[in-house]
Amino acid sequence: GGKIVRTKWVDRSNRKGGVKSRFCATEVACDARGDTHAGTPPLCAIRYLLSSAATGRPRCVAIHDVTCAFLHASMEGEPTIYLVLPPEMAPPGTRGKLVLALYGTRRASFLWGEKVATTFASEGCSRLRTCGQIFWHPANDLESTIHGDDLLTVGSEESLAWFDAMVNRHFLVKEATVL
Repeated sequence: GGKIVRTKWVDRSNRKGGVKSRFCATEVACDARGDTHAGTPPLCAIRYLLSSAATGRPRCVAIHDVTCAFLHASMEGEPTIYLVLPPEMAPPGTRGKLVLALYGTRRASFLWGEKVATTFASEGCSRLRTCGQIFWHPANDLESTIHGDDLLTVGSEESLAWFDAMVNRHFLVKEATVL
């Protein structure tokens, strides 16, 4: 057994005049749970990182945009979800077992946040206890915060080069910018 969840394609216009399509689940929230949310960093964290880059020793800012972020997180160990696939993907009534987190499932953002945390920990980063979206790497003297699929990181050019290689080793990155 498992939960059956419908799916759909969500289309929206992008800045370049094209259309961006995203395949989404439509899991309905029937109860209030605390294990489905990945918080966002407070504004003071962003201000701190930018201030840290602008004062004292020379530091740079890097922004990484991870593509299809939720799809990097596994559903292993989670309750089974079967997706009712839309007719343009499969014959009517066809279902597929969800093995990776998908936009529109209740735990997707939480699982993505935990995927980032375990990946960063495996690379020597520490997660702040007071704000789980902020990480630091003592050996490379860099700090990073995550907001959805965006990473804002502050460090020296060398440490940001290390961070960029690490992020690209583990995730599909759409765009990386160093300021």
